[in-house]
Amino acid sequence: MKMSDSKVESTVKITPRLDDAELISKVKQVFHKQEGSFDEGEIQVHSDPFPHCYIENFLSETDDLTSADDFIGKMGKELLDSFPYTLKQNDLFSFYQTDELMDNKLLNEHTTTGEVTKLAHFSRLLKSKFLPWIRESTGMDELTDQVDMFSAQYRESSYLLCHDDQLENRKLAYVFYLSPPGWNEEDGGALDLMDTTVSSSSSSSSSGMLYQPNDVVKSILPKRNSMVIFAVSEKSFHQVSEVLSKDKTRLSVTGWFHGGICGRSSTDLLPSHPLAPVLTMHQETGVDEDIVSDWVNDFYLIQAVQKNIQETFEESSEIHLPTFLDLEVYERVVAALRHLSEVKTGADGGERMFFERQKLANSHNYDRIRPKYYQPPLTTTVPKMDYPEDCAAHLTTIQQLFKLFSSQQMFTLLHLLTDLDLDPGSNDESSSPTAKKLKLDNDERTTPICRCQLRHWKSGSYTLLKDLKEANFQGKKTLDLSLYLGVQQDWSEAHGGSTHYCAEDEEEPLIALIPQANSASLVYSEEHCASFVTYINHRAPGDFFELRIIYYDQDTA
Repeated sequence: MKMSDSKVESTVKITPRLDDAELISKVKQVFHKQEGSFDEGEIQVHSDPFPHCYIENFLSETDDLTSADDFIGKMGKELLDSFPYTLKQNDLFSFYQTDELMDNKLLNEHTTTGEVTKLAHFSRLLKSKFLPWIRESTGMDELTDQVDMFSAQYRESSYLLCHDDQLENRKLAYVFYLSPPGWNEEDGGALDLMDTTVSSSSSSSSSGMLYQPNDVVKSILPKRNSMVIFAVSEKSFHQVSEVLSKDKTRLSVTGWFHGGICGRSSTDLLPSHPLAPVLTMHQETGVDEDIVSDWVNDFYLIQAVQKNIQETFEESSEIHLPTFLDLEVYERVVAALRHLSEVKTGADGGERMFFERQKLANSHNYDRIRPKYYQPPLTTTVPKMDYPEDCAAHLTTIQQLFKLFSSQQMFTLLHLLTDLDLDPGSNDESSSPTAKKLKLDNDERTTPICRCQLRHWKSGSYTLLKDLKEANFQGKKTLDLSLYLGVQQDWSEAHGGSTHYCAEDEEEPLIALIPQANSASLVYSEEHCASFVTYINHRAPGDFFELRIIYYDQDTA
């Protein structure tokens, strides 16, 4: 069906350039056979990293008196004036969105002059003209008449993190841009397409392959009057980069064409967070026997204070402990982290020596200290390794920090603050410390353990929960400790970096931990509960570190 054969009275039409036989042939080759490309400047069709088509000047005039740009301006005004936009915010995204528009009664209302609204005309073009063209050009004969449509506003700091759009029976996604003219790279808000790595997996998709996002290989700016379509599959990983402009709003109409059976299976293998290194509880000897009193604020060692904290924790299952470390110790730890985080290695000096990037775009993105530096040293002096001499004292400080939080004294202090049984042998006088047993993951261990990561958070960092439901809700009860280090005083929840705890099937987070310098947060994480760290946007006042430790409640181990 040709775009120029429209029977709908209109002021604009879909560009007749889509009627070109060569273009239709190339689109079918790309979408049906997933190979080849076509690039004529304003129209681009590519199979890599997954089948997609970009069309500039999607709407064109029907006569010399009609301006497509004027039509788009009026359509945008209709959207902003007639349809409420609600902030949509979770682990994956933060932007403003309308409800479904196709079935909205306001869509078919007429203007005061009796004309059909611009949005109604656009929706009719989608269903009566664009959908038949898509069926013919892509070879997707299974597409039904179902077309979703909603509008999204991405204001400053809005974003949509990496995902693949697989849900229900979505087959093809589309985005039409009504953004202001002159949008450029410095404004952000690009549609980023990612390539994938692939491996065999019997528990993944129907293809028997597991696809995971790798790098952004193409960025499409939200140019006014442009249309993007792409095939939805296990390879269609994409994101909307954070909008950086203070005065431009990325406005779009977007949705999906449906057909057949699509969407992620419940048996698909889901991404997982990096496994935190294990630290074994140890008993202090010699110079280390007063490690807690030397490092922790004396206030938290007072019996009456401990009792009050325990009562509060038992009532709410969470508590925030400000100024947790001794101030001199805290400053020494932050100085050590700042120094170590800047040490580079490699011929080009592009790799950090003590920190490593942990990134799987549809799961997490942050840096952490390399696991080989986690285990506390056996002596007060760190063995000489291949690192600059000025790092030795700083590394010793950080390894002593790990030693503090895996010490028996710390297990005991946390028990006094929470009344949780973290060390099952601590109250058993008949048990030798070396004979203590606990059962975790069906394994017997001689001493309690904790899992620990020291993470570096900065603009662009995050962890996701949405696609990790089955991987995160594992039915273990834990005490989660987050100690925030080097946080700027003016840091707020609006900057991101907060840890949100969610219960299974709950829409709103149960707890939100906002980073505060030298604050230790304790949270009792019960079965069917998981957490994520919100995306840190470009307005954040710097970066910070977080010591994240998971202790296991032995009453439920």
